[in-house]
Amino acid sequence: MPRTCEICGTNLIPYPLSTGPKCGDAAYFNFHCNISTGQVSFQAPGGTFKVTRINPETQKFVIQTKVGENCEGGNSRAEFLHLDQSSPFHVTGWCNADPLAGTNEVEILWEPSPELTCSSSADCKGWPNSSCNETRDGKKRCLCDRNFQWDSASLSCSKGETTIYLKHTVFCFSCSERKKSIE
Repeated sequence: MPRTCEICGTNLIPYPLSTGPKCGDAAYFNFHCNISTGQVSFQAPGGTFKVTRINPETQKFVIQTKVGENCEGGNSRAEFLHLDQSSPFHVTGWCNADPLAGTNEVEILWEPSPELTCSSSADCKGWPNSSCNETRDGKKRCLCDRNFQWDSASLSCSKGETTIYLKHTVFCFSCSERKKSIE
């Protein structure tokens, strides 16, 4: 897939997460790959944290913090990270302590990705049914062509009618099955 970052050790860095200017989405450029160790870290205004897991399907990753830090005394879940309100990252689970290792684990969700950033139509190569256009916020993105919609789950432009048709078909199938079981 275009713009996916290179693997860091054994860690896949899925789009839109970014370890540099040539991969991922700039809004998600909070990750660093230590090439010599293969360790991924998450860089937040509140510090740099070791990433222990990344799950592209759930759009979540887990970071480690020190035991006793950030989990004591009703501290706000995200306070220690100092994430901005506009950040695409949100704490969803926290303080799963591992006293033997002396660490806590914090689970973070990333928001679904917007369309790929671009500076020219050449940047949209590999993203069928899209072209480079300016958005309302003044940024250029590979926006879906007419009759196509951005699907952040599959990171592609899907035909609008297909999505509607499939939803309709699933709904009717469910109704038919329910009707049969009632009769």
